[in-house]
Amino acid sequence: MATIATQNTSGEASKKRQRTEGAEEEDIKEEESPDLWLKDGSIIIRTISKDSPPTHTLYKVHKYILALHCSVFAALFEGPQAAFAIGSEHHDGIPIMDLPDDAEDVHDFLTALYFPKETQRHTTVMSPVRDGEWKMFPYSYFGVLRLAAKYDAAEIRDLLVPVLKASFPAVFEDWHHLQAVIIAADIPESPGEDYLLESVQFIRLAEACNVPDVLPVVLYELSCLFDDMDPEANFYHESFSSAMPSELTSDHLVKLMIGKAQIRSRVSRAFNVDEAEPSNCRVPASCDHCLRIWWGLMRSDGFNNVDPFTWIQSLFDSFDDEWMKKVCDSCQQQTKEYLITTRKEVWRELPRFFGLADAVSPNWGKAEAS
Repeated sequence: MATIATQNTSGEASKKRQRTEGAEEEDIKEEESPDLWLKDGSIIIRTISKDSPPTHTLYKVHKYILALHCSVFAALFEGPQAAFAIGSEHHDGIPIMDLPDDAEDVHDFLTALYFPKETQRHTTVMSPVRDGEWKMFPYSYFGVLRLAAKYDAAEIRDLLVPVLKASFPAVFEDWHHLQAVIIAADIPESPGEDYLLESVQFIRLAEACNVPDVLPVVLYELSCLFDDMDPEANFYHESFSSAMPSELTSDHLVKLMIGKAQIRSRVSRAFNVDEAEPSNCRVPASCDHCLRIWWGLMRSDGFNNVDPFTWIQSLFDSFDDEWMKKVCDSCQQQTKEYLITTRKEVWRELPRFFGLADAVSPNWGKAEAS
């Protein structure tokens, strides 16, 4: 919850600011927000950046607006305000309230409260953000959603939760389409460490916003990401270690590891050659021989693939293999149908693999439930 600054007994705006580790009071810069410094504002929200030296940003906004949209602020501001005003540090006669949250998150959150169009700026799967960088939505809304959950801004949450759900779709076809769009997007740089950290944080974000339906997909993508680690890229390990204490519990880790193992086991059973053997074949001896060779070639590197669903998709691209060309049309078609059906079945089992079967919607993964 927000913290109230100490009283300014002189009645003037204090020039002293709280100390931050490694920074003296006089080193902290102070600036007014160019977008949210409103003349008739009744409270000043203050944040501190992580820069060196750090910067205090001041937002002159309205207690009424904060209370109207956020039940946490409503509870804070209700009743007589004399004690609140007296017990606060002031700036130009206006009480200051320090928020301990990330400075950029507060900026985005307050902007969303005052400029609702900011919650609808995702026209494509990739959206530009500050400093010419690019982020996948809903990463650009991450701070807004996190603070909407923390301060109980129900309307903002309801506007952005559908964006969160659309980014981790429960229906396989929607997820597969989204992956294709992301791969095709012209991303200037690999998301690297930020992508890993944000993926980890989405687990806690989904829990805070009470959106369990996104968790199976978040955990699946995260398990693939960890599997794809380069042993020489130490930042993966360092990022995981730094994120774990604040974002991942031991229960999350157990779900992550067991889920990954169960997916591989399920795929291994599903793509046993005998299980996938077609019926109604016109030339059984020839097709059986060629299919077994084809399956052997496909499976040789398939089960070490970090993303089983991408591997299954790659099988469709292998139907021009010399051995599959020797298989009759009927067996080819039945093999394709088997791949499609099994892939959907494995996908719909993700909640069970990750121990979330009782948490997600009953029809999770089915198009009619989306």
